[in-house]
Amino acid sequence: MSVIFALLIYGVVFSNNVYIQVASSISMAVFWQQMAFIGHDIGHTAVTHDLKTDSNIGIFVGNMTTGISIAWWKKSHNAHHIVTNSVEFDPDIQHLPVLAITDKFFQSVRSMYHEKILYFDGLAKFFVSYQHWLYYLIMGLARYNLYAQSFLLVFSLPRGQNKYFEVFGLVFFWTWYIYLCSFLPSWTSLFIFVFVAHFLAGILHIQITLSHFSMETYHGHPLDAFKSSEFLLSQLATTMDIECYPWLDFIHGGLQFQIEHHLFPRLPRHRLREAKVKIQELCKKHNITYRSKTFLEANIEIIQKLRETAKKAQCISPIIWEGIHAIG
Repeated sequence: MSVIFALLIYGVVFSNNVYIQVASSISMAVFWQQMAFIGHDIGHTAVTHDLKTDSNIGIFVGNMTTGISIAWWKKSHNAHHIVTNSVEFDPDIQHLPVLAITDKFFQSVRSMYHEKILYFDGLAKFFVSYQHWLYYLIMGLARYNLYAQSFLLVFSLPRGQNKYFEVFGLVFFWTWYIYLCSFLPSWTSLFIFVFVAHFLAGILHIQITLSHFSMETYHGHPLDAFKSSEFLLSQLATTMDIECYPWLDFIHGGLQFQIEHHLFPRLPRHRLREAKVKIQELCKKHNITYRSKTFLEANIEIIQKLRETAKKAQCISPIIWEGIHAIG
């Protein structure tokens, strides 16, 4: 990561060649993606296994190098792990007004995480109706929202929870990033450098959503929804793995083993492939469904799921109209 970072800085600061600057922008996207994977490991205390040490490293990896608050990520991600794909509780699937992975969001839903009602209004209906066309565009622009969410969370932190360290980390990021951008020779170069890096970094958001968006959703708490105290069953119903060759593991950063990661959140990344074999054997023994698809298959499935929900959104008004005027 240090080598990649050094090369992209060299390309921006010491070269006026547009191709090198574009290459630097692509390198920035790769750097952010890979640092996010490290931040994910750090956030789960899966590196040194000491909470305080990993939290401090997380501020460097998250706040200082990527501009995303590790405190924001941990608050959001912890909720996601506890109530995976819960309509009311999981912030990772609460994306109205731009996305709705299930028609369960078509009624007013109170987000217990954001502590507000998610309205399916006219604006939401418009975006959701075309979400299967807008999905990759939204993923490419999602990073800007994470910047805003990071600042909102950090400034709301009470004293004593690394607040000032968190703020310093974000300020540090924007200081070096803006200073780096100042070396670009023109506004066109600046736009290309910023836009390409942020849009390509959206591959990370696709990787994050692939394992959950097409899976089962439910209202309330998972133990109530699945009528069982089995954590294993609820995670297998809401999570899917992505198949890849071992030599491609670094591209996925451990996110391809989401089932194993959700069952053992603090298990280090390099042990997840080994755990996958054991979980598959367990599922086969007890005749439990284990979902795993290739990256391409998962992309096709998620677009199909978004398209299915979009079609339902387009039909809401006629259904309501017919219901109001029903006879009998």
